[in-house]
Amino acid sequence: IIHGKNSFLRLGDILKDYNFKNSIVICDKKIKDIDYIKKNIKFLKKKFYIAFNEEPSYEQLDKEIKKIKKIQYVDCIIAIGGGSTIDFAKGIAILLKNKGNAIKFMGFPKNLKKNLPVIAIPTTTSTGSEIIFNAVFIDKSSKIKLGINYEKNYPHLSILDTKLISTAPRKIINQSAIASLMRAIETYTSPDADEITRFFSKQAYLMISTAINNKRNI
Repeated sequence: IIHGKNSFLRLGDILKDYNFKNSIVICDKKIKDIDYIKKNIKFLKKKFYIAFNEEPSYEQLDKEIKKIKKIQYVDCIIAIGGGSTIDFAKGIAILLKNKGNAIKFMGFPKNLKKNLPVIAIPTTTSTGSEIIFNAVFIDKSSKIKLGINYEKNYPHLSILDTKLISTAPRKIINQSAIASLMRAIETYTSPDADEITRFFSKQAYLMISTAINNKRNI
């Protein structure tokens, strides 16, 4: 995990360090015109801007993978956006290396071919998608939500830039802050909590509530 204000500016150097030469960007369409994002992915030629009006679906995965597969070679996926965008990138990372429609991988698939590396760059907080292997998807026809949860599909690397978070609309920042506050409470009161986890839950609660009270971006 790479974190800190302006850490997004290091993206080009990070790709060189990991020898990624044919990266694609999957970015939430709602944020594609933010100057801070536009300037810092300008050097990348292959960009896909995807709109999410609800949680991503298996059907949407199948539609977009057809466009992405037209690219001859991809060695890394850069996901910029909220939890839906990062989850979507994880799904693409599996579909580019394994045959079959997205619905085939619903649930907890096993013994898949190695997925493509994903660099997760969240623009919201609280989803945690940038540090877990789970990816949420819905099947529109059956209205079932099981996702694609492959235990080896962790993001290769995550960039947490507070400046990116601050570019979100105030409504999104507030919603994310409240969701983060809820997670701090849940992890403190969980039956599985212990002295160590409660310490971090308490610290998170204090930091988030202080920021909300001071009306600062988190």
